[in-house]
Amino acid sequence: MNQLEPTYCLDSNVLIQAWQKYYSPKYCPSYWEVLSELGNEERIFVPSMVFEEIVRTDDELSDWLKGSKIKSKPITTDVTEILKSIYAADPNHKHLVDSKKGRSLADP
Repeated sequence: MNQLEPTYCLDSNVLIQAWQKYYSPKYCPSYWEVLSELGNEERIFVPSMVFEEIVRTDDELSDWLKGSKIKSKPITTDVTEILKSIYAADPNHKHLVDSKKGRSLADP
């Protein structure tokens, strides 16, 4: 990979919403082929928490992600420190994560 090319981090909803609504593989298989190829080129990745959020549901999207070439990466210390500073700047941000129902844990 060329170090000058950007790498993009994908959120759960980029995959979930696309799968369920906008780019269903039934109608737009090339979208999913491109995502897999971008994963192979290491141009995109998902955080480990996003990967876990998607694969904990046994469905076709889960199967696709597990078989794709999109890598999952752990959250780094740098990212954790940035999240702490965001929460410190506005404590209301902590309400963006629904820790009681186990949803949105990957949102930060």
